[in-house]
Amino acid sequence: MKFVIVTILFVTISNTTGVYDQNSTVKEIDVLRQIINQETLIRLALVKDVRSLVDEVSSMNRTMTSTETMTSTLQHTVETMKRQLNILTQENKKIARNYQKSILEFDQKLTSLSENVTSIHQYLKNMYWQDLRRDVDCEGLYNSGHRQSGVFRINPYGNESQINVYCDMKMNGGGWTAIQKRKRGAVEFNRTWSEYKEGFGDPQDSYWIGNDVIHHLTKGRNSTLYVSITLPNDTVLYEMYGQFSISDEEDKYRLFLGEWVDGTLGDGMLHTGKEYADLSGMYFSTPDRDNDNGNIDCAVKEQGGWWFNNCHQAYLNGPWSESWTNPWVPAGLYHYTDVKETLMMIHPH
Repeated sequence: MKFVIVTILFVTISNTTGVYDQNSTVKEIDVLRQIINQETLIRLALVKDVRSLVDEVSSMNRTMTSTETMTSTLQHTVETMKRQLNILTQENKKIARNYQKSILEFDQKLTSLSENVTSIHQYLKNMYWQDLRRDVDCEGLYNSGHRQSGVFRINPYGNESQINVYCDMKMNGGGWTAIQKRKRGAVEFNRTWSEYKEGFGDPQDSYWIGNDVIHHLTKGRNSTLYVSITLPNDTVLYEMYGQFSISDEEDKYRLFLGEWVDGTLGDGMLHTGKEYADLSGMYFSTPDRDNDNGNIDCAVKEQGGWWFNNCHQAYLNGPWSESWTNPWVPAGLYHYTDVKETLMMIHPH
């Protein structure tokens, strides 16, 4: 456009002046060339700028297209996540309902189980107390089916205080409870009042069951007393009394003996023919508790506990030494060397 205008202007000037010299014309042409060159440069710059703008627009279009694609992808992802979240929410609700149902069922089962445990506990408790009442002595154990002699636990007090005792399940129908048992002096019997009260020794070998236990086993019951002495040659001599019991500690464990039955030892406790030697009605004495009828302290002299009168013709708790005299006079047993074992057992009837 600018070139045309310059040409027209040049022609017009030429027509007006009519004459141009050659130098002027050359100069003018040079000017025009410069103008044209500048115009060309401007056009080239404009084309470059336009191309650059076109590139930028194309780039922006591509960017927008990419952005739109990303936006579309993100929207699709969001929609997918929404659907998945909705599915998870529904599943969680279902799980929560099932969990609540399971908790309720578990709670019901737990309640039922607790009731069953309570019932079983009560049943076992009843059975336990029945066993305790039944196994008050060896007779109860025998009635429970025990047939082998040995050490068992019994409950003479009717509560949870069980003790170990020796039970003879063979002799005379079985169910005999040993209250005294000695073998060759294995256990010292020169003991205090408290020790004779509580009991001492080992039921399997040698022991005294305890005066409290003897009282609880015999109070309010008819019991038979069996006494035996094994000689050094293993001969067993015995004596049996149809009534035997002792009182409580407050009454000093007084001995009540009656109804001699039979035996091979001879009566050395009930009707001895010696007033000083009959033992029924006598209090129990120990070296630290003198309750006998004599002027001397029989328990100190005889070094052990017994139902001394003044003093005795039968005494099974003496020291296994020369100090033990007259274990059982009616049988001719005057020294500890005459005795290998002793045994005192009771049985309710």
